[in-house]
Amino acid sequence: MSKRTIRDSCGTCGSTDISLNSILGQNFKFKDYKTGVLITKSQGVELVQCNSCGEHFFQRKHKDSQKLDEAIKASIQDQWNKYLSKILAERGIRQKELADKIGMSQEQISRLKKGREVPSFKSFLVLKILASCPGALTAIEKEYNHK
Repeated sequence: MSKRTIRDSCGTCGSTDISLNSILGQNFKFKDYKTGVLITKSQGVELVQCNSCGEHFFQRKHKDSQKLDEAIKASIQDQWNKYLSKILAERGIRQKELADKIGMSQEQISRLKKGREVPSFKSFLVLKILASCPGALTAIEKEYNHK
């Protein structure tokens, strides 16, 4: 946390006990990510935060919101790539094979991996579940092959 104190007040609770803090390790709502995104790549971004209620707000609205969006997208890509690498390594399969199993194109997985697009929450969640639950991909394979 930064020691700098900002002279302003919180728009939510009115407190003047606010400071400039790192966003690393914090959770932020983003597009259809209803549970929010854990910031794993902050790129040095700091936002004003109320020390009373925890609300974040922007001092330099456009610049701060743009930096936050970039940090969120970098964090999503970082987490996506960790899940993807884990699944591919544990299953000993290639991106194309995984793409076929989960109903995505290999090109789309490649674009997501390279950060050219941000995965939807649904796609992100599918990969997270597959990385977290060793039997999930096998269950998908059985269901798909059964039909």
